[in-house]
Parts: sequence; structure tokens; C-alpha cells
Amino acid sequence: MVKLIIFGGVNEIGGNKILVEDGKTRIFFDFGLSFAKGQEYYTGFLTARSVAGATDDLELGILPRIKGLYSKEMLKFTDLKYEEPKFDAIFLSHAHMDHCSHLQYIDESIPIHAGECTLRIIESFEPGKREQEALGKHNYKTFRTGKKISYDDVTVEPIHVDHSVPGAYGFLIHTSAGTIVYTGDLRRHGPASFMTDEFAEKADKCDPAALIIEGTRLGRKEKGENIREFVSARYVTMLAGSPPYSFLQLHDSTSRTTWPVPDISAR
Repeated sequence: MVKLIIFGGVNEIGGNKILVEDGKTRIFFDFGLSFAKGQEYYTGFLTARSVAGATDDLELGILPRIKGLYSKEMLKFTDLKYEEPKFDAIFLSHAHMDHCSHLQYIDESIPIHAGECTLRIIESFEPGKREQEALGKHNYKTFRTGKKISYDDVTVEPIHVDHSVPGAYGFLIHTSAGTIVYTGDLRRHGPASFMTDEFAEKADKCDPAALIIEGTRLGRKEKGENIREFVSARYVTMLAGSPPYSFLQLHDSTSRTTWPVPDISAR
């Protein structure tokens, strides 16, 4: 029996936490920060206490109370008893905080699957530790478009999409009851819209049993202006070479000028 359980990301911006269960296989897709819930309690430098582990976010209802998911260290000061991991993996669609921030609480033995570009971005958080105090040490495994990863009856097929951060992916989740399509965050108005089109074409061919689609701006009539749309596609890429990793470096947003960086395929 296949179950689709959504712990966050419905009727809110961010906080995506999507669980797919197929028999004994349990896989999360994204595990991010809820902007709405976070803003109720935190602002600016007022954040969850890093020394308290998961205590604040659990007590405030920002983090779901799930057994067999969080690390022993993060549960040390909470009333949620630590249990051995009961989940097979977590797949990340991209490196925005509303999709990956709460990885900091996850048990280190649970594999985290991410695109190669996404992992580079996450690694760049560590030195300064401002991005939600970084995400901790995990068993990361990388993928690119075309690779398929299987856990028993579930096979996950990542396919690139265009988004405001490099290295974003959607997923075709092949289960015993059919294919679930999860878009992650995507757009068709950016410089790499062909990626989104390729994802949509492959998703359509699967005749999906379910579709989970990002819909933050669906239905808005006004046309927004995004500085990224004024930057040439060759600049919306990640800087190759040694850390710190940089992408879309805006030298002066008022004059819309950039520093050119080399082109790296998001595939």
C-alpha cells in the first residue's frame, strides 16, 4: 500500500516535508523551514537556540514530532525519545532554506540525496554558519539528471528544472501503485526554461497517479520584477573552482551589473 503524507508546504510558503511510504519503504522529499510558522516566533537574530537542539522548534510546533527521524544529539533536551532511524532516505529538490533547512535535525545515518550543484551550495553554508546555523554532517549522496535511485519498491528519478537557484530538480517517484510526480520549485520564465519543459514532458509520459506541484504564485495577475531576469543566462551559473562557491554575484543591484562567472551545465 502506498501512502503520501505531507507534513509541511500546504497552504503556506515553504516548509516542504513530503513523505512517501510504499510497504516498508519510507522516503522524505525535502525537509525545509516553514516561513509562515517561523515568522510567528522568530525574526532577525531571534532564532531557535542552537545549543538546545530541536527543543524550540518541537515545542513551538514548527518541527513535526516524528519518531525515528531525528538525531540523538538534537533530541537530548526534548521529551521526544530517540529511536533508531525508521526512514530510508531524504531527497532534496534544491538548496533553498524552505526545502532543506531542517536537515540540521535529521539523524546522521539517514542518506541525503541531492544534486551535485545543490551539495556544493550546502557545503558553502558551513564556514560562516549563518544559513540557519548550517545543516550539520550527513551521509550525502549526489545525483544528476538521468540517474535512478532505488529503495526496495520505490525508484526515484531526478530531472532538472529551472529555478532561481542553480541545480534544482523535480522527481518522478515510481511506486508499486504508479508514479508520483513532485515538481519541487520550478519556473518557465527563466533563462533555462528548457529544463522545466524537459521535466514536464517526461512527467507526462509517466501517466502519473499523483502530482505534487509548487504553486506559490499561481493565480497572481500582477507581473513581478526579478533582478535575475535581467542577467544573461551565462551568468546564472555556479562559479567553478575553490570555495567559497559563488553564484549569480550581483555587484550592484541598482545598476543591474554583474561579475561574469563561467558556465557550468546544471545537468
